[in-house]
Amino acid sequence: MSNSLLFASYHESINRKEDPFDSFQERVLNVEHVKKQNYVEIRNCDLKTGTYCITKPGYYKLVEDIVFSPLTDEDLENIRDIHKIPQRNDKYKNNPAYQLGFFAAFTIETKNVVFDLNGKTISQGEFHHKLQRFYAHIELANSPFIKDQGPAKFGGLTGVAENVLIMNGLLGLSSHHGIHGNNNNNVLLRNISFFDFEVAAIALNGATNVYIKDCHVLHVLKNLMTNHKLSHVLFIMKHLELIMKRDQNLFINIENKEMTAKKLLQDIEAELRRLLNDPAYDGILKNHSGLSDGNCYGIVFNSKGFVVNEFKTLRDNSTIGNENIILEGVEIHHIISKPTEVIGLNRDEEEEPEETYTRGQFVGPVGDIFSYDHCLNHNGEYKSNLITNAQLFVQKHATTRAEKGTIKISEKLVEWAEMNHKELTQIMRDNNMYKVSGKDSMGHKMKGNIGLFISQGKNILIKNTIIDNVGNLGEKNQNSDSLDFAQSSGAIVAGSENVLFENVKIDNITSTIGDTSNIRKVNENKNIRLD
Repeated sequence: MSNSLLFASYHESINRKEDPFDSFQERVLNVEHVKKQNYVEIRNCDLKTGTYCITKPGYYKLVEDIVFSPLTDEDLENIRDIHKIPQRNDKYKNNPAYQLGFFAAFTIETKNVVFDLNGKTISQGEFHHKLQRFYAHIELANSPFIKDQGPAKFGGLTGVAENVLIMNGLLGLSSHHGIHGNNNNNVLLRNISFFDFEVAAIALNGATNVYIKDCHVLHVLKNLMTNHKLSHVLFIMKHLELIMKRDQNLFINIENKEMTAKKLLQDIEAELRRLLNDPAYDGILKNHSGLSDGNCYGIVFNSKGFVVNEFKTLRDNSTIGNENIILEGVEIHHIISKPTEVIGLNRDEEEEPEETYTRGQFVGPVGDIFSYDHCLNHNGEYKSNLITNAQLFVQKHATTRAEKGTIKISEKLVEWAEMNHKELTQIMRDNNMYKVSGKDSMGHKMKGNIGLFISQGKNILIKNTIIDNVGNLGEKNQNSDSLDFAQSSGAIVAGSENVLFENVKIDNITSTIGDTSNIRKVNENKNIRLD
């Protein structure tokens, strides 16, 4: 498969009838040495004020279950300031990585770390799960994105996990990922079970030398209370506050009513309080199916950068990472959601870079799509609602970079909403606008539900692995002809080379309206073998 250190160690161990995982681990990480140098026991109280940042080599061991919930009663009382929670502590204050809240329970930002879960479970607390919509239990860096990527300016990577072993435990309730990382080297995962996540159990971008053994992806979250609109209202509050602080008299005229930032914030706050306090809540943020309304994955391996745009083409000499990877004895089960395609709008004004996070649609200040479906009444005129009202206000009044974020909505749409008497179809014809389909609420290209997703990978062995019950319950959007969101795949290999599936069993791949496949090859690939 490869002459890399990982595969050389693997083949040598097989010949000697030794455990290949143990052999590779011994080559890259001296467990006893790091344990003697720095042994740390971790308890719930160590995460009371926020993310536990591992910045020194050592052996870190959980001694009790971790329920990550750095929220106080005061935070829940001052719901409008929820995004400011990290600013209470000098450790996170002014750190751009935390501008959308605590994105992880643990970050590993250094080399030579053993993280022993010790049979314990890490999960998000109830309220933190509801209010922190971008999160991973373990982030393998100081930030969730590389520089200049993501829905905000996160500052880039200054500390990345290398030579890291995570083992022996459970990763439970998570609004996004179990383990997430960028640009890592020598990552070993063993004997970990994942359940109740919303997006993916494991997602690694640009990693090299990854060995995952005896890990079980049990199931996605099945009783999700909220839908994608919750992220929009949570994220936009910061931008409304910034504009209000500059000039509280600014307004947008909606249905002949002057709506200020203060009014918009009050409306959002009232909706959030109903969500948090009313067990019978049935408002616009309610999820009626209990399943995620986005696509979900078991395990994702991707080259450097995010994986949210179109399927990547065949890797070349400029491709970074996502090579030399072994999955052995892994099981992936119950990757099921009911995804909703969100129709956006755009018009051709200027070329955007291929890797632009919000490429190809009108979006709010954090990459949130301006929804065609959400803003229309039965006559095709503007319909007042919590989210697009706020997006249009930010577009109309934001002046600074901090106020704007990623905002890109045509001024013609602001004018249309304030006129309150013209059909959107006429505005679109007059201004060369068109509908954008195939995206989720954050403008991500919807690729269907996938058990194992390999994007621009190289030298990857999938051995003795089970992928079972990948299902898609998505329903067709009447404003779109796309069914990409409704596909189900046991595995997808896109733009990759030298990928071997050896003794891999894939069963029960289903979809209500979309295509299904056990192993799907997308774009050009080289040397993909099924043994």
